[in-house]
Amino acid sequence: MGDDVDYSLRTTWFGLLAAGNYVRPQPQAQVVAAFKVAKDSGCKPFLGLASNGKTYWIKHRNNDHGVQSLMVERVAAAVGLMLDAPLCPVELVFIPDAIAGDPLLSGMGVAPGTAHGSEAVDDAIEKMELVHTRDDGNRFRQPRFIALWELFAGEDPQWLYSRQDDYQVWSFDHGFWVSGGEMGDWGGDELERTVEFWSPWNGNVRQMDPATFLIVAESVASLSVEDLLAAVATVPVSWGIPDDDLESLAWWLYSRRRHISDRMKALSGVASLNGR
Repeated sequence: MGDDVDYSLRTTWFGLLAAGNYVRPQPQAQVVAAFKVAKDSGCKPFLGLASNGKTYWIKHRNNDHGVQSLMVERVAAAVGLMLDAPLCPVELVFIPDAIAGDPLLSGMGVAPGTAHGSEAVDDAIEKMELVHTRDDGNRFRQPRFIALWELFAGEDPQWLYSRQDDYQVWSFDHGFWVSGGEMGDWGGDELERTVEFWSPWNGNVRQMDPATFLIVAESVASLSVEDLLAAVATVPVSWGIPDDDLESLAWWLYSRRRHISDRMKALSGVASLNGR
């Protein structure tokens, strides 16, 4: 990656995944049992036990929100790790034919093969508001989530709060991020039109840690070409998403990072005033 390359141009990113020889992931666990379906959710994930002993909410590639939603889930999780954001751990899991044909999943069109799993949080309650800020370190966790939300043009706010861990907050279900759920089967050309579509956090930042906003502002600004290519390379080849679309998403995030960094600095100031 040369310093004299103009990475502000989306076409500059084309071919970088292949040139970087990124190792694309394969599922490391297999679904061995399905328990229930979240029928009130648009993409209807199901709760399943994997061969690694963990339980996941599983989205298959034929879900009603499209395979692009799985791409966003994977990339948001990868960038979230870079920002130390409080996202539920994720895993690629393999759905065998026997599970895809389970009567519990009848009529859902579950596709065998590689799927996205979001680790279930035990004894959690779901809320549509970012609250419990003073509980279990959430005042440090929530600013990092907000940075990720703004970077990915967050949509469909929802959080889990672990009752057994003093209401520690976790973010999940990010499939509508980037597109707002409006673009259907979208690709790089659509991202060109939405790169300056902002989703500013309008919620209360009172009691959140101002210093954490500054720390995550620096982390967002420091996201490199290599970082973002590594993030999109976490999307498995078997989902059939073209490299140009993955590279376009990396470009989209790279183009937004400075603005979001400035936003986090501004929110640090708001948090400081609200904390008085």
